[in-house]
Amino acid sequence: MVVGRLKVPKVVTLKRLYNGIASIRDYTIEKALKKGDGITVRCNGQEMYLSPEDLKRGERGSEKIVSKFDGTSYYLVDFKWKVNQEGLFKQLKW
Repeated sequence: MVVGRLKVPKVVTLKRLYNGIASIRDYTIEKALKKGDGITVRCNGQEMYLSPEDLKRGERGSEKIVSKFDGTSYYLVDFKWKVNQEGLFKQLKW
């Protein structure tokens, strides 16, 4: 999404981490990469920004998951949780 001249990344909110790992659905990552955007991940009141380069380095799980709501299938892509220390300025492209 673009606000004025600034790119605002998609925000994904997670309920919990598993052993310090954030898992994001593969189709969310693919959409962001097609747009050339990163993703901001929120969990437990903290934030982590994943740049497009970071998204390419995620580790895809081997198990295909089928949604119990709409039947779509996806893989989870894992990222080590690292809280943003630099804040919003790291995310935005001036």
